[in-house]
Amino acid sequence: MPSNEKSDNKEKKPFRWGSDEEMQREADRQVELLQKLAAKTEADFASRPVLSQEEYLDMLVLYQASHDTPVSSSITSASSRSDRYAEKQRRLAAPTTKHRKIFGWWLRHPDGEILKAENSALGKMAGNGIQFWGETLWDFYRTGRIPNFPYSVTVTTGSKMQEWVKKHGRESGEDQWEGNKSMRKRASRERPPIIETPFPVSTLLREAELGRSSIVETERDDSEVGHLPFGKGLPSSELLPTSVLQDRIPLYLLPKRLLVHDPHKLLTARHFSSGEDPSWAAQPDLVSTYALSLTEVGTAKLEAELSELEKKKRNEQRHLEEWLKNPTAETRPENGVMFIAGGTRAGKSRPATLFMHEAKPPKGEKFGSEGDSAGEIEEAHLYLRPNGRAGIGNHSVVYNAEWEVPADLVVDPILCKTCVREAGMAILETEDGKDGERRSEKWNELSGRVMEQVEEDEGHTICIFDTEGEDIGTKLGIQPIMCEVDPPSRKVTRKYVGPVRVVDTGVKWQSAARGGFCSHVLKAKSDSSKPAVKPPLKKTARVSIVAKLSLMGDMHLEREAGNYQNFPSHFYEHWNGYNITPPLHDPTPVGALVPMFYGYYVPVEGSDGKENVREWDRELGQFKVDVEETQQEVSGDAKEEEEGLPGSEPATNIDGEVPSKDTEGDAEANGSKGKEGDIEVDDNASSEDDEAEDPDNYRSPILLMESCGESMCDIIDTMPIDDRQQCASLFFRLHYAGWVHHSAASRNILYQPGPLTAHPLERQKNATKRPSRRQTSFRLIDFGRSKPTYGEDGEDTSGGRGLRGSEEQEIVTMFRVMHMDDRK
Repeated sequence: MPSNEKSDNKEKKPFRWGSDEEMQREADRQVELLQKLAAKTEADFASRPVLSQEEYLDMLVLYQASHDTPVSSSITSASSRSDRYAEKQRRLAAPTTKHRKIFGWWLRHPDGEILKAENSALGKMAGNGIQFWGETLWDFYRTGRIPNFPYSVTVTTGSKMQEWVKKHGRESGEDQWEGNKSMRKRASRERPPIIETPFPVSTLLREAELGRSSIVETERDDSEVGHLPFGKGLPSSELLPTSVLQDRIPLYLLPKRLLVHDPHKLLTARHFSSGEDPSWAAQPDLVSTYALSLTEVGTAKLEAELSELEKKKRNEQRHLEEWLKNPTAETRPENGVMFIAGGTRAGKSRPATLFMHEAKPPKGEKFGSEGDSAGEIEEAHLYLRPNGRAGIGNHSVVYNAEWEVPADLVVDPILCKTCVREAGMAILETEDGKDGERRSEKWNELSGRVMEQVEEDEGHTICIFDTEGEDIGTKLGIQPIMCEVDPPSRKVTRKYVGPVRVVDTGVKWQSAARGGFCSHVLKAKSDSSKPAVKPPLKKTARVSIVAKLSLMGDMHLEREAGNYQNFPSHFYEHWNGYNITPPLHDPTPVGALVPMFYGYYVPVEGSDGKENVREWDRELGQFKVDVEETQQEVSGDAKEEEEGLPGSEPATNIDGEVPSKDTEGDAEANGSKGKEGDIEVDDNASSEDDEAEDPDNYRSPILLMESCGESMCDIIDTMPIDDRQQCASLFFRLHYAGWVHHSAASRNILYQPGPLTAHPLERQKNATKRPSRRQTSFRLIDFGRSKPTYGEDGEDTSGGRGLRGSEEQEIVTMFRVMHMDDRK
């Protein structure tokens, strides 16, 4: 038992943790508990039925929900089985029932040290740096800071306590103690945190191509390598919706130029837009040119990304050069396919052959006359439609929009291993002969070995007892039950070690922009293990994102775009597992905190200081003025002098109208003295500032973001406690990173069915399940007022802690969590 005095480096002062009688009583209780558990034999556990994790969790949830969601008084021992089952489902689905909570207790050695901040140890953590991370709910525990003292309890994780025991448990014997052996075993089995990626958009794009081809005839894309056929055809219909882009795009890959197709003049960002969707084809396709605008912080991050990319490329090249001096299988590079002539039977083997192929190309590479290289994405197109309006705020209008980008930006290239093997075998036959008669003798020696490794895992099964050592199942009036967290398994792996013969096949990665796909990829068939997923065949991809427009004269959008560039990387990352985010005491998922940022774009002005609005040819995929220029260059038409600009069509104004060519008097009759560039000049305009304030001439900047679902305003009152805590945790994670939102409202949280790693159809199916199994995804939005509260030194700025504390109280009240939980 530890001393009942609190130690201090400067002086020792007596401090009574509790009476000796209390501490002795707690020590006796723990000894009795351990004796009860030790009395359980393997036969006792082996005879128990095993439940799935979901079933076992349901049982624990109901056991601990007796106060929050009590059993209805109408249910008695005489109630029928169907009535009891219905009551069970009612309690499980009740919004007051908490499903994400801590179920385990980490037992402390009676002579263990006191858990203090000074001797704390770090366990596994996600990218946000919050100390309490666990892969599953089973990896969270409550424990006593002071052994044998029941009134000082804290929350912790298995990996954190595992590290603490390694550092401080040797002296007391806690690192070998049988009392928490099963917990230490579970902690050692816990997998590390990883970043999860959303369901591949390439699969959705290919499904969309197949769906459209079954309804409308699609033209074959025979354009030359390096040419991207942007702007052809019409936006997708509601019958064939566009795939939602949810992947993160690095800053250096954001398109530098954005051509915005806006036939309905939505860029003026007027609140009174009807929201109706007149025929797109009936309107002239007016296109405005925008340019990517980054802050100093965003530019610095972009340069850091490029620097890291170049560093990685140099390291890979250096490793390849060193490896080629003495090629062995143990250190081989990634750009190769191993071929073992004698098969994978364990034992000595001839040297394996590594068929080398092209290293995976970086995203954003360029083709054609400029050469193949990693570089900028020069151009993308955005399509705005009135019926895409998603919301209206005091400062902005938001549209669901189609974003057309080079397909290689959102779709990974494919390597055909069949091509690699065929090319490699052909080279070997040329060098060695058909039967290997010319093969060098060193490639016939048994200088390598195939190693066999067997990994047996006995699995992990749990059985939870209460503080008195009684089985939870028994407490609920049913037989004792166990839960199989990890089933037993046996895995046999074989791998080759030793020298390697290197054959450069010259096979390249494939994509639509790189010249298309081989017959193996196009004719791939499904096997029993996984379906064949064919790649999208088009060189450009249209995906669904959100375009946020700013009302004239408002600066919120610019500040919000700056914040998106200033946010840390983990705000955009989906991590597996759960966090306990202070001040909450229960686990919540660790998905992305904010929508993905796809760029902030501002209008580009012409040489005359006015914005150019030009008409687009949907059939040819280029500006109509460019078509006219090409035709006149070929025909040598003499109309150049009459038109005023060599070979050009009259420019349109922002309303898509062709300026009048009548006399000056007619122009004055129309309320204008003349035309300047592409924009009408009002007769009464006294200055450029006055004209800039003209709502008809206004073009909003555009913030492009991920589409993250709907606002939760209408559902907050019916949300279960788990979802309310998850929403609150988003703000608390924001605070933990040193930010305040300054607009903590339910309208600024979006929700959508999850998990995002699943196919959209599966996610829609999950949305029909009871709340605890829906895996809803939530995201914070609207950061026009948000500010950091930490300085460059990582310390609080003036008033920063007070700002976070004030907003924290708003959040606790709004979501009714912690001490504001109104469960009855």
